[in-house]
Formats: sequence, structure tokens, C-alpha cells
Amino acid sequence: MKHKTILKIVIDIGMTVMLLLLMACELIGEAAHKWLGIGMFVLFIIHHILNRKWSRSVFKGKYT
Repeated sequence: MKHKTILKIVIDIGMTVMLLLLMACELIGEAAHKWLGIGMFVLFIIHHILNRKWSRSVFKGKYT
């Protein structure tokens, strides 16, 4: 597998885990919730940078 593909998969898994932890705010505490939110935002930005080619091609082509 290509390194970029592996990186995409790792970031997606990280975002999934962070989302689950963010939903358990009462269990992890307010401070951890804030830091995980910042981390989730950073991973969100990286995710969109890595998938910019797909984002550009969404509006091309015909869909039924």
C-alpha cells in the first residue's frame, strides 16, 4: 500500500476514535474534551487536504 493511503486510513481511524471519546464528555472531563476537540479539528483539516482531489472531482460528471 502507498504511504499516502496508509496515512489516510490512520487519520480516519483517529477521527473515529476521537469522535467516540468526544461524545463521552462526562467520562473524560472538560479539559480532555477541549483538547480532543482541537485534535479532531486538526485531523479534520488534514483529512480534507489529503482528499482535495476527490473534493474537486465531486462536481464533475453527470449523476442521475
